[in-house]
Amino acid sequence: MSTVSTTIKSQEDGLPKECEEWVQLFLKDFGPDEVFFDAEFDFSNGSLKWDEHGTVLNYKWLKRQAISIYNDTWSFHAEQGGIGDCWLIAPLMTIARRQKLLEWIIPPTEYSLKHGIFLVRLIGILKTESLNFIFRLFFNGEWQIVVVDGHLPLNEKGFAQFAYTFYDRLWPCLIEKAVAKMLGGYHKLNGGNPISAFKYLTGLVSKYSGRSQIIFKGSSCLRITLNKDTDLDMLWTKLKEYQSCGFLMTLSSPEKYEDFSKKGLANNHVYSLLDTCIHEGHRLVLIGATNDTKWKGKWSELPAFNEQTTRRWRNFEKQSVEERIAWMEVNDLWQRFEILLVYWLILDPENGLVETDSFDLDPGNYFIIFTFISEKLPFEYEFTIKSSSPIDHISYDFVTFENSSASHKSLLKMIESEKCGIEIRKGLVLHEYSRDNFLLLMAENKTKNPIFISVIAKCDLKLCSIHGIDSEDFVKLVQLNAPADQSAVYLTIPAKSKCVIRTVWTLPDRIKLEKQPKKPEISCKYWIRIFEEEMKKNKWMKKIPKELEKYIYRSTIYKPIPIN
Repeated sequence: MSTVSTTIKSQEDGLPKECEEWVQLFLKDFGPDEVFFDAEFDFSNGSLKWDEHGTVLNYKWLKRQAISIYNDTWSFHAEQGGIGDCWLIAPLMTIARRQKLLEWIIPPTEYSLKHGIFLVRLIGILKTESLNFIFRLFFNGEWQIVVVDGHLPLNEKGFAQFAYTFYDRLWPCLIEKAVAKMLGGYHKLNGGNPISAFKYLTGLVSKYSGRSQIIFKGSSCLRITLNKDTDLDMLWTKLKEYQSCGFLMTLSSPEKYEDFSKKGLANNHVYSLLDTCIHEGHRLVLIGATNDTKWKGKWSELPAFNEQTTRRWRNFEKQSVEERIAWMEVNDLWQRFEILLVYWLILDPENGLVETDSFDLDPGNYFIIFTFISEKLPFEYEFTIKSSSPIDHISYDFVTFENSSASHKSLLKMIESEKCGIEIRKGLVLHEYSRDNFLLLMAENKTKNPIFISVIAKCDLKLCSIHGIDSEDFVKLVQLNAPADQSAVYLTIPAKSKCVIRTVWTLPDRIKLEKQPKKPEISCKYWIRIFEEEMKKNKWMKKIPKELEKYIYRSTIYKPIPIN
């Protein structure tokens, strides 16, 4: 047996050249029956039972069996062992039928099964420090090839300690072992979040820390809260849509069930959501358990797969399905689960997916304007129109306006339609528009002269982003020792014009599918100063040198629109 340094970075679609060169150089000294042993990987910290006597299933014995990495893979091939990593196994169940993704994660090579050298592609871990706290960013945008061997830990009874090989498929235990190695040992798998698992396997769109948003490449994740107020019709519509789009879904059960029987389900456990169907008029979802804690309530005895699918399976495979996978009516979801996690792969990882609410259109011609309020962010977009009725008779086209005044006027008109503005001084009116997790603040100058206005905002929400003016936290941080009247920066509102001076949006942790109208999630308090008025109250402002005025005044980042 031999050892070698076993982590190789990769950002290419295929295996990196350096990885192939390393493997071929390493195999030069191998005999035809030798197998790889990775002595660098410490399996655990000694807290697991199998550590006491170091029982390991040797790959030389394993490869005598009719093994494969991934051959006709199914969700029940991924099964949880004697450690609390349902957060990893449930996502593995959802990717079982994604052959291309599995081949991406474990690239096929001619030496893997022969010598037990398995290359697993994951997103790497980056540790960094920020301000007064330390946090771990699991995804730094760099894929890594993690090399693992085929030796698998056994418990004191001689059975697989962790993810099972399911007799002949190795992909679940190899991915689990690679994640354990990346984290620092199998003991690090005990307890986690399925979001982390999806990130390891597919990448990440964003992570929030304080008030900042950190963007990475990879996939997108949506967390939906399930409760008694969940609109089941809306939920069912979304589930069918997610399923038809090939999205990956998991369900998380609460720490304890209050008023409902578990009926076989485990507390604080992650399950996979594998399929949807209509049976005898009932809306059903297929729930996969990572172990034998499956749903045993209504419809659980309905066969998970049809006979055409199962007729080639062996008896133990059919038994595993019966023990771990069951249909559940959608009405039971909100009672037994609290979080639906939806993950989707993006062909271009720089792109996101945005969908409007459904709306009805009467016959006629329409001109619809999509407004992007920030000129600092470039946008490339494709539009897809979905309809419950045929749209063969509908024609449509898209036109892009660069810095269009029509787009700006449309946005400002929408803000003005919200409610009457507040006149804070003669000729200066502020309008606020708030919807769901988004807020806009517009200033309107009706006078013949420019007005210089300072606005400092306070928002109680922690996970939000403020764009355009200074927040209270920012002022405190940057100009902690400056007098309040000296910390203001004044925006220029041109004469006879109006413009958006501020945007705020929350960074939502979860969404809800509920019928009742959504209340605005954002509200702010403002401290507003007018430069002319401050000049009269503060003598020091009259002495500002001309060369320093550029630090006092600034233009708004949004284009002003003249008032007719």
